[in-house]
Amino acid sequence: MNKNTLKISFGVLGAVLFFAVASVASAATCNITRSLDLGILGEDVKCLQQYLNNNGYPVSLSGPGSKGLETFKYGAATKAAVAKWQAANGITPANGFFGPATRTSFNGSTPTDITTTVSITSTTNTNSSLQATMSAILKQAITEVSNTVKIAQDKREDGKSVSSAESAIAESEVKLFDAMYAFLSANYTKVLTDAKAALTSALEAQKKMGVSTTSSGNTTTLTRVDTKKQLTKIELAIKDVEEEIKEAKDDKEDTDDAKDLLDEAWDKFKDAEDEYDDANFEEAIDFANEARDLANDAEDAIGDNNSGDVEDLIKDAEDAIKDAEDAIKEADDDGFDVDEAEDLLKEAEDKLEEAEDAMDDKDYKEAEDLAEEAIELAEEAQELAEDAEGDVTKAEAQKAIDDAEDAIKDAEDEIEEADDDGDDVRDAEDVLDEAKDKLDEAEDAMDDKDYEEALELAEEAEDLAKDAEDEL
Repeated sequence: MNKNTLKISFGVLGAVLFFAVASVASAATCNITRSLDLGILGEDVKCLQQYLNNNGYPVSLSGPGSKGLETFKYGAATKAAVAKWQAANGITPANGFFGPATRTSFNGSTPTDITTTVSITSTTNTNSSLQATMSAILKQAITEVSNTVKIAQDKREDGKSVSSAESAIAESEVKLFDAMYAFLSANYTKVLTDAKAALTSALEAQKKMGVSTTSSGNTTTLTRVDTKKQLTKIELAIKDVEEEIKEAKDDKEDTDDAKDLLDEAWDKFKDAEDEYDDANFEEAIDFANEARDLANDAEDAIGDNNSGDVEDLIKDAEDAIKDAEDAIKEADDDGFDVDEAEDLLKEAEDKLEEAEDAMDDKDYKEAEDLAEEAIELAEEAQELAEDAEGDVTKAEAQKAIDDAEDAIKDAEDEIEEADDDGDDVRDAEDVLDEAKDKLDEAEDAMDDKDYEEALELAEEAEDLAKDAEDEL
């Protein structure tokens, strides 16, 4: 069956009914309206992970974040996958921060048009009035979903965004097809439920696109009063952001980018007011929604370029790394295993270097994140080194092995002497073999720098050697 065409035939009362919904555009369900970065949680993050996993930028190959196991958290793996997507789509800097530029490109690339034709024909069936009733309900749902899709298509052709309605449009299509299949199965209870759900989602989508409905479901244009209420609400929201920017500037935070975005928001809002004055209420709402989105971006951008704070954070990272180096050196001098701590320290140094590069590129948000990661890694390395001070030292483990070797040598001498005297030494030799096995395991643990394990095994070997002598 062609993926883009679905034709369904079923019987209904009376003559032939024909419903058609043509060229239905179904957009990707991701509708990301905010900036995303490390630590942020939300459905939009999970949707983004699903998109990346399905389009050649896997968040993870297994476990959390992998295909089918997407999460709600924007973590380091998500950020790395976004950076690859940015690089592939010419977005700079490709740093994994899902900001305004990335969001614009992403939301513009994810919609996928799916042309779907639905043909529903009937044959005469004079025995079922219920079937005819369900046909009428289904027809109403098809008509409304078709109207909704047409409205969305017209707006897209006019260059207007319908992203806020995409999810409801997709839901109306799904429920409509569910109702059709239910009709074929004569499951009229489900026909009624799904058809109503399709109708509700379609009307919800129309409302989000700036179209109101009558009680019968027929679409009407927005009234002047409705439009004015929405414009006033959005204007107040923009003013709130404007006040936040002023306060941030007073606090010496960087607000240049935020101010630029706010200016764009006011320009869009002015366009909305012009359309309102001309009684173009749907266009007014479209412009106002764009203004609101720009204001939200402006709010997110407050303090993004605060280079002074980032420089302080990089200095803190340098201090944390120096403290970790001192702790590791002290533990190493005392003969403790510091390999894991040294690995973490190397990661911290790499993150610090990346943070300094980001700072040079004036990517202050990325520099801040990397510096914070460097601090965390350095502190963890220092903690491991300090914890190692309570572990068994290499010297202690080696002494235990030497003692075990001496005990085994003494037991061998005793057994040999007893054997020469004609005594039964078989049990003693068996226990001695066990002692030698333990000693071998202790030496292996020593090679792996597992000094605590080496000490325990060596002590067991020494005890067994003494038991071997007792067997004589």
